Amino acid sequence: IRAQEDSWVAASSAVTGQYEPRTTAISQLLLRPDMVAVDVGANLGYFSVLFGELVGPRGRVFAFEPYPESFRLLQDNLRRNACDHVVAECCAVGKAQGRMPLYYSPSSATHSLARTSLTTALSKAVDVVTLDRYFSDRPVPRLDVIKIDVEGAELQALEGGVRVIEQHRPFIVAETSEHSTAFGYAPRALMEFFTS
Repeated sequence: IRAQEDSWVAASSAVTGQYEPRTTAISQLLLRPDMVAVDVGANLGYFSVLFGELVGPRGRVFAFEPYPESFRLLQDNLRRNACDHVVAECCAVGKAQGRMPLYYSPSSATHSLARTSLTTALSKAVDVVTLDRYFSDRPVPRLDVIKIDVEGAELQALEGGVRVIEQHRPFIVAETSEHSTAFGYAPRALMEFFTS
């Protein structure tokens, strides 16, 4: 994976020799050839490429990344790894369609749709889609795994995908973050969402 020198991916890989080992291991357990996976908050594409390898050329992966510079690297990494079956979208995933400010932080991995302790006042408006609308426009026969890592906006992304989640019952791998308070909820609200 090609990464920016100052990125979290590059730093983590340099220190540990790998990136997010637990999420990687869970992905390897869950995904099999011909499955369909979604990578919300794809960043540079580490998990998008991994998902693409695991589901194989007859599977599908949908990767969402709103930050233009990271999106260009995502596309480059998909090309370098022959992931023609991965669809990359330059947009955020949320509770409602539209546009929202993406607040920048020193690392592209911690940009967020809300002001958090890591972001600056600098922002740029980005397109936001909901999973329900996206997959209504592009129906899939199955949806097996959704991975969401969006710096506190995980609940909003899930709330915008209730219909598709109820329809396909995918495994969901979601980050819980202290940044969720910037979106008005505590991390335990994610578990309450799944229970409901």
